[in-house]
Amino acid sequence: HQRNSTLLIVGHGGSLQALFAQLLNLRITDQWSFSFLNTSVTVLKERPFAPSGWRAYLFNDTSHLDGLD
Repeated sequence: HQRNSTLLIVGHGGSLQALFAQLLNLRITDQWSFSFLNTSVTVLKERPFAPSGWRAYLFNDTSHLDGLD
């Protein structure tokens, strides 16, 4: 992964929770405060000068499923 590039990560809820908590500098026990829906999209962007380095721009979005039955 190079700076300013896009990286797609696909995984299961537990591993995504741990990664999310790590990137946002949350306590590892805080990972249980949120969950990921199946097929949801979450977007994080690296902010080198922000205190944590990463910022969440979209979390747990399932709008791509709208209109599907």
